[in-house]
Amino acid sequence: MAHVTTIGASTQQVEYRLTNQAGCATANVTTNASLAAPERPLIWVGSGLPDLGLTPGAVLDEPQYPAARALMQGRHPHSLVQLVPLKQQVPDHAKVPGLPLVTAIERTARARGINTDDLWTSTRQRAIWGRLYRQVRAKPEQARIPADKAAILLKRADLNPNEVYGPAFVEALSHADERVPVGNSGYDVTITFPKSFSALAALAPEDIADGIEDCLRQAALDALTLLEHYTAYAMRGHHGDGKQATTIPTTGFAGWMTTHRASRAADPHWHVHFTLTNMARGHDGKWSTIAAGGRDLMNHVHLAGAYAEARARHLLTQRHGLRFTRSDRTGRWEITGVPDRLLALWSKRDTEIRDLLNHQGTTGTTPPPPPNGEPPIAPAKAKTPNSPPPPTPTSATHGRPRPPPPDSTPQPSSTTPSTPRPTPPPTPPTAPNPDPNPTPKPRPATRKPPHPKPQTWRPSSSTPTKD
Repeated sequence: MAHVTTIGASTQQVEYRLTNQAGCATANVTTNASLAAPERPLIWVGSGLPDLGLTPGAVLDEPQYPAARALMQGRHPHSLVQLVPLKQQVPDHAKVPGLPLVTAIERTARARGINTDDLWTSTRQRAIWGRLYRQVRAKPEQARIPADKAAILLKRADLNPNEVYGPAFVEALSHADERVPVGNSGYDVTITFPKSFSALAALAPEDIADGIEDCLRQAALDALTLLEHYTAYAMRGHHGDGKQATTIPTTGFAGWMTTHRASRAADPHWHVHFTLTNMARGHDGKWSTIAAGGRDLMNHVHLAGAYAEARARHLLTQRHGLRFTRSDRTGRWEITGVPDRLLALWSKRDTEIRDLLNHQGTTGTTPPPPPNGEPPIAPAKAKTPNSPPPPTPTSATHGRPRPPPPDSTPQPSSTTPSTPRPTPPPTPPTAPNPDPNPTPKPRPATRKPPHPKPQTWRPSSSTPTKD
């Protein structure tokens, strides 16, 4: 199993993963000497490290913490040169709503008998207006514009800011030079394994426990390599505003690995954290962010988790002769012979979550009853070899059952006496059609009833839809 956490722009999140072992303290773990021992040292990981003067697989000790901090800030770990500029934006208190400005500009254009596009005399003015207009058209109530950019449009349209915004505009304009970091410095990719893997490593002799941990560590690193292959790409060009960027390969991830043997509840829980910086060097020599803003990283992380478990099972079978059985309780492949009662005993966090769900009136597998007292929807039953066929598909228009095809009239059973059908009355003769190739009358098309649309702001006819 694997998941991704976005670290964001906070330096505290980096320190949390660098000096605080990602919060998974194991001071109370006394199951055996293997778990009670200090955590494994941090290890540099990623194929992109050589471009930064770092070695994959080397220990990340305390003297190298400044290099790790610089890496997560988009800087070179040694020269401290800014490789990827930190993304910043105007704070919200330096912005004003966009809808009043668009409404005032459209009113001014109509009063002058011109198109709104004819108001602008520079490329910058048209770009500011085009972006604002698209934002207001998409989300009228949420659209906001920096006050200094709004001032450009107000001045060109000869509008009084006080009449459009009141005194709030002057206050917002006074903060126009402020910037706040909003970019993402990196990602925390966490890979976990079934509980029986951790339980066996906790109970086995030291040499066998070390061998099991080597298998799990190798499986996690192989999963990171797979994730790197699919998501460590960069993008070139502007993406958005009707344009699409192109993707290019990079030299790979850069970051470090943290290994934990226990959970915060002091249960055996072997897992790793990969802290990855949000930058990579493209094959064109330029540094940029990765994985389309992290979207592809999150899309592929479940693949990496499944691959890590499969790879660990292969290594454990090959090196230690272990066998695996799918658990009826968790649905995961557990090591054969490890009692399920032991796994449940060493799953305190899971027990706490289930107790909380039971306290809230749900087990997590079935939805809670609706508040209006209606009966809950029954969960879908698992398919069995003798399950009846599925029901007839329903129409995509109104949910009515589709009529059977002409040749699918049910035949009477051989054990049920058939009842003779009445003979229909004879059809009266009709006049012959003089046209040898008559044209059939078209059947009236069935249309859906129109859905009510919310009453939202709509652009006027004089406003262009493109820049």
